[in-house]
Amino acid sequence: MKVKHHASQTWEGRLKAQARETLRVEIEATGGREIFAIASLDTRGMVNKVSVVARGSETAVPALGSYFERGSVLIHNHPSGILFPSEADVQIAAEAGSYGVGSYIVDNEVDNVYVVAEPARKKAARRLDEEGLAAALDKGGKLSASMPSFEPRPSQVMMTRDVAATFNNGGVLVAEAGTGVGKSFAYLLPTLAWAQGNEDKVVVSTATINLQDQLYSKDIPLIASMFKKKPKIVLVKGRSNYLCSRRLREALEEEGLLMADDHPLRKIYQWELSGASGDRSALPFRIDDPTWYKVCSEADACLSLLCPFREACHVIAVRKEAATAQLIVVQWTRPQYCLPIQALSWMKPTR
Repeated sequence: MKVKHHASQTWEGRLKAQARETLRVEIEATGGREIFAIASLDTRGMVNKVSVVARGSETAVPALGSYFERGSVLIHNHPSGILFPSEADVQIAAEAGSYGVGSYIVDNEVDNVYVVAEPARKKAARRLDEEGLAAALDKGGKLSASMPSFEPRPSQVMMTRDVAATFNNGGVLVAEAGTGVGKSFAYLLPTLAWAQGNEDKVVVSTATINLQDQLYSKDIPLIASMFKKKPKIVLVKGRSNYLCSRRLREALEEEGLLMADDHPLRKIYQWELSGASGDRSALPFRIDDPTWYKVCSEADACLSLLCPFREACHVIAVRKEAATAQLIVVQWTRPQYCLPIQALSWMKPTR
């Protein structure tokens, strides 16, 4: 049964015909159950592209925060035809709104739209000063003032200019240079300049944890010191690098109460109680792999919303930090072992 809602508006004022049809077909394919979609807007503020990313029941659907992008819109349907938002809808819209994301509710026929929150309109990109950034790494540039042993490197200056131009004009840049050229500085300087100037998020992916640690602890702080405002930078590693509080306690119970005080599991437990980040590399003592694998976070073993230690979860803490960072440094591994960026999620309760 269709319910006429005086607070809603017809789809023509918010969605282009193709976007409406995409939603309608997807809803019909689920038998009229709830779906969750992410949509982009054209220059007139009309929804012109829709991607359905989750499907649920007649009363609930997961809202995936990993798809949040400033200026986009979350869309889900209410099979009942009553488009007023529930408390959970308002909570999700508020959380999404902090990222500049709007929230719409539609009926199953996508005849009517209820706007819970308007999206933030994207600003025109602020172009980088390609020559100015390149000059900062050249003789007499800003970097030379921070490095007593500084030597200008023409290849580094050229690469900096090319990276800045790629940010400005779009596309893909493939750069190859020998050891000692200074590739890290050449891409980090324009990367941070773009992230700060456009309030954007940029991901730097490395092949190894060692290079990841080098960037985070040495190269990035030096380049960041060249900016007046310190950028927020977050290091994100593969999931198994983080401690799971629940698995640690289960392992302690299995070992029994008579284990020695210097047992590795007891030492990890005391380390966590001291306010540790849960990152294995931050352990103040060595731990063998078999012991760590008993207590590290694993996707297959994660209880997600049902976990009694969810509020103190080290993986979730890193995800939340990454959600508000300007630069995220990750290690590229096989997809099933990668820690998703900004992967917050909610489940709406039954209305």
